[in-house]
Amino acid sequence: MNGFIDPFETKIGEKQTFSLTITNEKPIKKAEILWKTDKKETTVPMKLVEGTHTNGRWEAVWNVDDTILYRLYIVATATDENQNGRYELSLR
Repeated sequence: MNGFIDPFETKIGEKQTFSLTITNEKPIKKAEILWKTDKKETTVPMKLVEGTHTNGRWEAVWNVDDTILYRLYIVATATDENQNGRYELSLR
């Protein structure tokens, strides 16, 4: 699994994109990102933008509505028919 955030540093009101390449034996049915920032938690659905449901790049775009000075914690969830897949990233 590979992922990136563009741009990494943002200000309130700017857009931020999280991209994740997911490879799975069974097709991914649903993918989403939970952004945990300084004071809020926001869930954003991911969309398949390249490839297939078994080997593809998924993206979530959100409008930054909280600061990330102290905390930026991301939980990516990608589920297949067996409800498998949870990935946690702590960036601050």
